[in-house]
Amino acid sequence: PVSEEKLFAMLKATSKQAVNGTDLFISGNIAFASQYFWVTPQEKGEEQPLQDETGRFYFLGNIRLDNRRELIKSLKVNENAHETISDAQLVLWAFRLWGYDCVNHLSGDFAFAIWEKLSHSLFLARDPLGVKNLAYIFQHHTFIAASEIEALLAYPDIQFTVNDGKIAEMLASHFIDQDESCYKQIQYLPPAHALLVSPDGIKKWRYWQIGPKFSLRYKRDEEYAEHLLEILNACIKDRLRTFGAVGVSMSGGLDSPSVAALAYRSLAVSSTPQDCLRSYSYAFEKIKSCDESAYIHHMLEKFPFSHHYVNCDSQWTLKDIETWPV
Repeated sequence: PVSEEKLFAMLKATSKQAVNGTDLFISGNIAFASQYFWVTPQEKGEEQPLQDETGRFYFLGNIRLDNRRELIKSLKVNENAHETISDAQLVLWAFRLWGYDCVNHLSGDFAFAIWEKLSHSLFLARDPLGVKNLAYIFQHHTFIAASEIEALLAYPDIQFTVNDGKIAEMLASHFIDQDESCYKQIQYLPPAHALLVSPDGIKKWRYWQIGPKFSLRYKRDEEYAEHLLEILNACIKDRLRTFGAVGVSMSGGLDSPSVAALAYRSLAVSSTPQDCLRSYSYAFEKIKSCDESAYIHHMLEKFPFSHHYVNCDSQWTLKDIETWPV
């Protein structure tokens, strides 16, 4: 049987994630540990693992779906449930309908696991771009997975050794293997991959890859700009689905201010302009070469949302490089 003490040790290592509480589920040699950080209104109050009505499937995961309406229609769920049904519940139903192919029907950010009780198999998947993390250990007939490596490192029965090859890749900024971590015993499930753990062993496969031959041709340059703006607006609106305040990390460049501007325009329609969005920026009073406050100020003149500067003079990575033993 799984030790409750070992699970608590793993949860303690990532306790910052448990903003809304923690749950344990143990059944013989199978266990799930959940740390809640509710973001979307549909998941507020939801407890995991989710169990379907047949008692056959259990779901545990960190997920935000962008194609909820399409899924609800395909799954023949009452469309009135759009405002209440959670993303996790939709994925569980998608798995019941399409099996392992369910990942090809999902759009969004996710890392999840589904336990199939009858076949004693565990199915895991990670979103195509790898926004959500998923790492695992398979050793001595024991499989352990977590969204953060810190949780795996806290498992008491395994001696971890540093993966020198991965460290070298990182120092050289030359990443070769997406499976490897900085520890030999821990592997990542790469983006766009799925994993099946069953009595027959482990099987891993890529379920999606970008189409390199895809092309888009318009007659006018303005049409490309219009299409890009349409996609940006859609992506940003998908990420505004929350019951709390919306915040954005904003630099003085082009990317994050563009995101902030479009988010502000979308949110200001339904709330007080100054309260609809909060932005946060690094500021440097001593290290002037890193400070982008002047550019950020121009942005705030046009979009008067609530802004906060975070002084980072003492947080600069190379602030004491003169004392390094190199």
